[in-house]
Amino acid sequence: GEVDFAVPATETCVDVSVGCTCDQQWEDKCTDSSGYSWCTPKFEGCPLECQENEQVCYTMQYTANGEVDFAKAVQQSLVRMWRSCVSMDSPCPCNTEFEDQCSLEDWSYCQPKSHGSCPLSCTATQHLCFTTPYDAEGFIDYEAEWEESCVEAAEGCPCDAT
Repeated sequence: GEVDFAVPATETCVDVSVGCTCDQQWEDKCTDSSGYSWCTPKFEGCPLECQENEQVCYTMQYTANGEVDFAKAVQQSLVRMWRSCVSMDSPCPCNTEFEDQCSLEDWSYCQPKSHGSCPLSCTATQHLCFTTPYDAEGFIDYEAEWEESCVEAAEGCPCDAT
């Protein structure tokens, strides 16, 4: 079922109303919104075409313990990941068992829970600030967690008072 790139591809001209004839065993026939058709390997699948008022959403597959199942993603081809069309007015649906809905300014995305919580998202009038952690001697504690906060841009990020 793999493409043999050593064998030259063949090109033929066909009637536009009929379109391409594909190898039923190994290929899918894809047709775009303008009526152009072509053959693509079954493992890749045809591209998803959403309407102008829709966005393409991608869904990852997970193992039973909540880790991203990259083996399944590669098996299904990254091009053929679980895809769907969703209204531009709605966020992409997340797998609530394994993902959190995160937002960043004016868009949202699904983040695997195994990757930690969503990053802080500030508004357009705010700055994202990081509070530097220090140890008892006053040295930066690179092992500690840096606290994130959103502050109004006019105020600026605060400095550690110690």
